[in-house]
Amino acid sequence: MRVIVKADVQGSVQAVTDALKSLNSSQVFINIVYVGVGSITQSDLDLAQACGACIVGFNVKGPSGCVGMSATQTGIKVQLIVDTPYFYCIVSFTTPETASS
Repeated sequence: MRVIVKADVQGSVQAVTDALKSLNSSQVFINIVYVGVGSITQSDLDLAQACGACIVGFNVKGPSGCVGMSATQTGIKVQLIVDTPYFYCIVSFTTPETASS
């Protein structure tokens, strides 16, 4: 499963990335293709589409306006995690059923 991680601050990026990597198993392999700080942008969507990745955003704004429509039209999965224990959201986001879709 290819993943792009975006977060509000660098410490959150590292925490989410570490949590995702800890989920690697024989059923799910997490490949972090890009990490960054800030809102989800059209560039993030372009990269996700090019490499077949999904996007995990932690305490960031999701794609809005034209960028949001682009995510919907291209079928890019965007998971926003806000004010929630991120690890539990990540676990549910990366189940084998989700990873295969």
